[in-house]
Amino acid sequence: HLAAPLTLTDIARGAGASPSALTRLFQQHRETTPMQALRVLRLDAAREKLQQGACESVTEVAVSVGISHLGRFSEYYRDRFGELPRETFQAGK
Repeated sequence: HLAAPLTLTDIARGAGASPSALTRLFQQHRETTPMQALRVLRLDAAREKLQQGACESVTEVAVSVGISHLGRFSEYYRDRFGELPRETFQAGK
């Protein structure tokens, strides 16, 4: 379900908590926010797909994991993995 557009309210509703309570719990126990944790899950899934050559393009990979802003995707990806998604994609071919 990574590709589904999710908001903090959606995640909180699924967890049976208020958005503020869920955010507080994430900060206390994971030192992050729910939305940042979701971003990490999406980036990790994207990296796996890029490494496996599971899609035809970086754009297809980003969309398949629920990331629609490609500029931010590249920025977040580089921050997390130290390389651009296209570099991982080319190495996975």
